[in-house]
Amino acid sequence: MSFEVIRGYVSEVGKAREAKSGRGTERFNVSVRDTEGQIRNLESVELFGSLGERLSTGASVVLVRHWDRRGRGRLVAGHVDGETEVHRFPAEFLGGWGIGICALLLSLGAVTTGWLGALLAVALAVPTGLPLVLVGQREVQVKFETYRILREEGLLGSEESISGSQQQRA
Repeated sequence: MSFEVIRGYVSEVGKAREAKSGRGTERFNVSVRDTEGQIRNLESVELFGSLGERLSTGASVVLVRHWDRRGRGRLVAGHVDGETEVHRFPAEFLGGWGIGICALLLSLGAVTTGWLGALLAVALAVPTGLPLVLVGQREVQVKFETYRILREEGLLGSEESISGSQQQRA
């Protein structure tokens, strides 16, 4: 699991050719002049939340990109002009669904036909539930690593200030 932190100023933003992703969100090509003066091109990235609205030429940014094992990069967090936006990780809920599917199949198999049903349920649960559990676990790891990077970069408040703001709301 590798991450890349890009800090600099936006030099250009434009819609990508494939303007919509599979989930219906817009994709953009973003060029950032980093702190070393080099132009970094992020092609066809999904700008989530309000990043698409706030990302404009000249904006000060810190972008966090995650690279998976297949070499595909995706934007997981962005800090634009003082506001941090973190990608929601919907796949992390898949782990819970996978565990639920496994448990449901096991209990139905054991209740209806005893031990033989439980063995059959295990044979069904492993190929259906286990992949969901693994994808969910990987997404949780990406989420924790993203927040660790943001905290190291000073883009998140301290835990005391976060818990304090939650206490004030209550």
